[in-house]
Amino acid sequence: MKSDMNYEVVLIDATESPIERPKKTKILLFRKEEKVYTKNSNSAR
Repeated sequence: MKSDMNYEVVLIDATESPIERPKKTKILLFRKEEKVYTKNSNSAR
């Protein structure tokens, strides 16, 4: 007995796993703000 039916199976792993982002320190936030400020002040001249 041969079967003429072919099966194609696709399995997908859809489980969620939380990813902890690196925390920004106040120093990094201050540096970014300072860079933006200097760019804006130079373009206004």
